[in-house]
Amino acid sequence: MEDDYQINENQEENTERPKFLLVLCIMTICNAGLTLVNGLFSLFSTKPSGAEIAKANSQISKSLDLLIDQEMYYWVDVIKKVQIMSEAMYTNFMAYISVSIIVSLCGLLAAIFMLKGKKIGFHAYIIYSFLWILQSYLFVAPQNVPSVLVIFNVLFCVVFIFMYSCNLKWLR
Repeated sequence: MEDDYQINENQEENTERPKFLLVLCIMTICNAGLTLVNGLFSLFSTKPSGAEIAKANSQISKSLDLLIDQEMYYWVDVIKKVQIMSEAMYTNFMAYISVSIIVSLCGLLAAIFMLKGKKIGFHAYIIYSFLWILQSYLFVAPQNVPSVLVIFNVLFCVVFIFMYSCNLKWLR
């Protein structure tokens, strides 16, 4: 009799969602949701005009001049690569936004599945993380993607995957 009580007690403990998982899912939903809303807004708005692009390039040129004056040549290279990435995004505007929307939907679905206690959400989150890292390579040559950006994105994804993996025992 006592063993049956312990089994039922353990099952009840496992049915309550861990608060850590809830916090992680909320952060993922906020990030992916904002990306989705931004992507949808961009999809239904127009591509930036030539004047807007020229203004952005002017701002980048000022930043480059400042970095050169400070002799921060590594960051000059990073900013130039970011400018190349921005130009590729403007050139492939609709495709870039569409990919961004698809990737963010994958992240939202992953978080929702994990909130419902489904392990498939964890696997979907891993796929989302890889897609998030790789999406810029669809539009920009690898040598034009700043390594600091790639390293930051990979570290961010690995940390979140690890934190989600700490909740795998609750997911079924």
